[in-house]
Amino acid sequence: MYYTLSEIKENKDIINDLTLDIYDIFADLKKMLSFFKYEEGALEEEIKNFKLDNNSSMVRENLERFSVLLSYLLFKYGKTNKTFSQELNKYVELVKSTTNLKEFYEEVYLQYGARDVMKLMSQIFNLFKLDGTSKDLLVLLEFNLFDDQIIKKLDNTTFQFHPFNGCDAPL
Repeated sequence: MYYTLSEIKENKDIINDLTLDIYDIFADLKKMLSFFKYEEGALEEEIKNFKLDNNSSMVRENLERFSVLLSYLLFKYGKTNKTFSQELNKYVELVKSTTNLKEFYEEVYLQYGARDVMKLMSQIFNLFKLDGTSKDLLVLLEFNLFDDQIIKKLDNTTFQFHPFNGCDAPL
């Protein structure tokens, strides 16, 4: 199934109500992030080269690491009106207090572990609950990372989804 971001916004074919393969959601989030204008080369490189291992025993660990990267990007460079829990707000303030990715890693792993960050990020993205939904792409937009020109490109970008297959469920 192929959808543009405009079609996802319109909930064409009730796509936002379907359970989708998390590998597709991950790939589509990365596709969207490829349009972001990174200020930090290290962050761009890590996100660009990050792979979600399809070995089911490694998926959770991979997503934990990805949640750390994504949280840094969103809370350092994004702006949103979303309301977060007190615990997540505390984490957001920690992210904002760091000056670069290296310092962020030192601070976040001193006070949090990747599993803790994934749990916090699951309040925002269903991907981190191992639940595939196209709504996660819309949530990414809510962080206002992209200018109007990029939004127009994203609206016409095609994203691929496969229905969730319980036989391939990560453990």
